[in-house]
Amino acid sequence: MEVISAAKPYVDVLSFQDFRDPVRHLDEWHRKTGKPVLLADAARIKWQTLPGEITRNNGAWYAETLAELFKNPGCIGFHLCGAYQRNRARRYGLLDEMEKPDAENVNLMKAANEKISRWMGEEF
Repeated sequence: MEVISAAKPYVDVLSFQDFRDPVRHLDEWHRKTGKPVLLADAARIKWQTLPGEITRNNGAWYAETLAELFKNPGCIGFHLCGAYQRNRARRYGLLDEMEKPDAENVNLMKAANEKISRWMGEEF
């Protein structure tokens, strides 16, 4: 908290990576600081893989996390970690080497974002 307290007068937004419990932690940081918070990087994937093993992003986790983060009035965004192209070196992502999307998870994420977008359109 010492670093955050020192930075607070000089920043408009706090940005965090959180791969454990981003919903709880971002709420805590917003309440502690009064600053808007951005989830800069998070994902629910299998990080420890065997050589050549592919791991997929979890679209259901993304949708649940986005919905819960949206309830936090201080949360201003969520960047998905591992949303890039999957290849032999980087074995996770939403596109395979031939740029074919992981349709199942992309559709879950798209639906979650569309739901938030509709709500924003109705409220604002």
